[in-house]
Amino acid sequence: MDIFIYFKNDNYIELDEIEETIDNIIYGKGEVTGTGIGLTGCNIDICFYEKMSIDDVLAILCKLKLPNDAYCKIAGKNYKLYTHRA
Repeated sequence: MDIFIYFKNDNYIELDEIEETIDNIIYGKGEVTGTGIGLTGCNIDICFYEKMSIDDVLAILCKLKLPNDAYCKIAGKNYKLYTHRA
């Protein structure tokens, strides 16, 4: 299952640090397959080895400390990561 995370990088977050954190969180369940920075923000690509429910994927991704505007794309549909943050 491929997951694509997008967010603006107004705070200049180090993608290498985020990639390492993600790899530690999903160890054995998947891996980061790519990262990038462009004009509109950043992206992180993740491949989960096994099929997981969207709720389980979102629960894992919400453990990350990403900007409030972060969202992910799963099977062509967008999901906000932090709908309850102040």
